[in-house]
Amino acid sequence: GEYWAMGLPVVISPNISDDSGIIEKEKTGVVLNFCNKKEIIVAVAQIDELIKDEAFLKSRIRKIAGQYRSFEIAEKNYKAIYG
Repeated sequence: GEYWAMGLPVVISPNISDDSGIIEKEKTGVVLNFCNKKEIIVAVAQIDELIKDEAFLKSRIRKIAGQYRSFEIAEKNYKAIYG
């Protein structure tokens, strides 16, 4: 969430919380098996492609951060858990 709030694309392993799926779905980074060297090369090319329009990407990622990780969502979840 912190990377998203900064507008940065994320490189993440598969099956990390909901984040891997969100990043893949929203195309705000790359989901990568770090044990596979060939995938790393592909991921670098994908990130390079993403950051070509840095201003657009940054605003899009920040929007995604608000959609999935806003303070309002956190507040609602904490209230549901702790009353």
